[in-house]
Amino acid sequence: PSVDFIGIDAYWPLSDWRDGDDHFDAGIAPSIYDLDYLASRAASGEAFDWYYADDDARIAQTRTPITDGAYNKPWVFRQKDLVSWWSNAHVERIGGAELAHATGWTPQSKPIWLTETGCPAVDRGSNAPNVFPDVKSSEGGLPYFSRGFRDDLMQRCVLQATLQHFDPSAPGYQVGSNPVSSVYGAPMLDPAHIHIWAWDARPFPAFPDLSSYWSDAENWQTGRWLNGRLEGAPVGTLVETLAGDLLPEPTPLSVAVDGFVDGYVVDRPMSARAAIEPLSNLFGFDAVASSGALRFAGHSGKDAYEVGVDDLVPAKDGTLMRLVRAQETELPHELSIAFSDSDADYEPASVLSRKLAGSSQRDAQSEAAVMMTRAEAQRRAEILLQDLWVARETVEFCVRPSLVALEPGDNVSLDIGGEQRLFEIQRINDGLVRTIAARAIEPSVYDRGLPSLVRRNVPLPRFPGPPQVAALDLAIVRGTSAALQYLAVAADPWPGAMAVWQANADSSSYDLIGTIARPAIIGTTLDTLGAGPASSLDLENSVTLRIGQGALLSMSDADMFAGKTAMAIQGLDGSWEIFAYANAELVGTNTYRLSRLIRGLGGEESLSTKSVAAGATVVALDDALFPVAQGLSNLGRTLQFRVGPANRDHADDAVTQITTHVTGKALIPYAPVQAQATRGIAGVTIAFKRRSRIDSDAWEPVDVPLGEEREAYDIVIATPGASRVLSVASPSALYAESDETADFGTPQTSLGLQIYQTSATLGRGFPLSVTVPVH
Repeated sequence: PSVDFIGIDAYWPLSDWRDGDDHFDAGIAPSIYDLDYLASRAASGEAFDWYYADDDARIAQTRTPITDGAYNKPWVFRQKDLVSWWSNAHVERIGGAELAHATGWTPQSKPIWLTETGCPAVDRGSNAPNVFPDVKSSEGGLPYFSRGFRDDLMQRCVLQATLQHFDPSAPGYQVGSNPVSSVYGAPMLDPAHIHIWAWDARPFPAFPDLSSYWSDAENWQTGRWLNGRLEGAPVGTLVETLAGDLLPEPTPLSVAVDGFVDGYVVDRPMSARAAIEPLSNLFGFDAVASSGALRFAGHSGKDAYEVGVDDLVPAKDGTLMRLVRAQETELPHELSIAFSDSDADYEPASVLSRKLAGSSQRDAQSEAAVMMTRAEAQRRAEILLQDLWVARETVEFCVRPSLVALEPGDNVSLDIGGEQRLFEIQRINDGLVRTIAARAIEPSVYDRGLPSLVRRNVPLPRFPGPPQVAALDLAIVRGTSAALQYLAVAADPWPGAMAVWQANADSSSYDLIGTIARPAIIGTTLDTLGAGPASSLDLENSVTLRIGQGALLSMSDADMFAGKTAMAIQGLDGSWEIFAYANAELVGTNTYRLSRLIRGLGGEESLSTKSVAAGATVVALDDALFPVAQGLSNLGRTLQFRVGPANRDHADDAVTQITTHVTGKALIPYAPVQAQATRGIAGVTIAFKRRSRIDSDAWEPVDVPLGEEREAYDIVIATPGASRVLSVASPSALYAESDETADFGTPQTSLGLQIYQTSATLGRGFPLSVTVPVH
């Protein structure tokens, strides 16, 4: 009761096809693609009626019948005899002898599911559908007698034949192939559970085009994948559909045409002939009206009527037949086919077949609104050119009127010079005798393998995703900007322009505040940047980083001092140390080692004394940075931005949202330098030099600009109790003798100082922390 169904992986052989037409299966089917032939072999042929004892037997087609001499139950050994296995009791055998009692199996009690079935899209795949064409697999290989080329029609026919055999609703179903159970009242094999292998979750054509991304992509060509093939159509089915749609009234049809296309365009009202004739020319089949029906058939040479001497009627000059061979100059030297390449985004393409020998200078062109692979188009071009040269021989002869069954399109066999030759009837004139005109055919021309063409390798597509965004609060003024913060934005691929939206006060909506034209250079460190000196070259440390896009260039020391190679690196505390480099060595893909550094720029010299671990974010300080938080009103605020492609909405999935806190680092006064203490009669004079954030690089002026509304400093003297603060308006202050005595009790030989320049809006700037000797 706990068993619901019987699952079978069904990859049994449905054919035994080989080269030529002298093998056994060629005598029972016109083609390996014949659906009735393949469907019948789901319960006959190899693994049902007979088997091959070894490889030599297979080559010689020495077939051994499947029998069971002991108990006359050959179905026990028949891989494909589901009906007998399902309909009979099961008795186990030990040493070839049946046990006394059957198993608990009740005949017809459970439905069968094909939990897996399918066929590789390879030439003669129906000979061994279980074989997977993967050279890396121990079980890989080609089906017996396969020539190894891709064959989408083969896969389609095996799938259709499987459905035709087991699905009572499928066209061509043979009654009795899937009997109804007397126990549960449904078919033996549940048609709703024929599971075809395989449909891949990877979307076509990304798989298999991205062969550099998926290592099994090359197996798709001749593998069992349905992706990219299920949408195509057998040419026979296409012709049948076109005829049914475009003929003025329902016409009985007989279609025996091989071939497969990925698409066909009918782009305007047209007759059935206009729609079908390009396919007829390309795939080499004819349309013949016969007994009120329309018959489409290729040049197979099957069922050819052998015209003997007794069938022939001599012409007036006494000859039995007249054979004409066209001159080479009348035949094409090369033939081209224009088509749409289904393996290359349906781009217009053409292929060429050329006859190497001969004196002809003519060429022929064929053009059809057909989508197919380049390999299939090349195969068709070679077949058509060969067929044109075979058809250079035509024959006319007369036969007795009683051969009324012969029709145009029929194949006949004639004795030409002691050799039986095949011809296809082109035209018949009826009178006292039947005068027939026919062209030579060679069926082997149409059984030509595909050329081996490698599928294109498409580079990995680049889709714009959410950009990388970093917010920088820098202790440096960039140009004349009053921005307190900058956004660095990078994306690969860069979508053309990035828009920046800022949330309003209650974050209920976003306003566009600008666009970014080019990406910032953002990278990640691969090693540790050690602590280094400030205000002098750091020749000991280097840092290796990988950037997303762009390039870093070595510069002269002068350019480095001018800030042309300025970078910002973010420490664990979130602070951005500004440094510059002179040497940029490319050590890998988008990977650089930076050396000959200047550290702690922008007034934050103290940051250079801290090491920065690997994995830190690094940003190049160039014109790609986007200024935000303009003006003092933004000080201390928390802002919210969204950044994404300018051609998309701020709510798009390709948008990055970032929340920032605005500091006043860009406006804080720099720390003074060169502090000294000199003892005099009144006390200790503390003197220092101030610095400026604005226009302070020039050497010519007597003094650098103040950069503040007023000049003011706080000097904090470390004392045993707490500290003493001296507030002055110039870079000099007197530490009175009485204050020193009150603080320390005795005169000091050195003082611990913190000196700040103060701002009217932000208060104290960056400190100079130093211990100076008192001279």
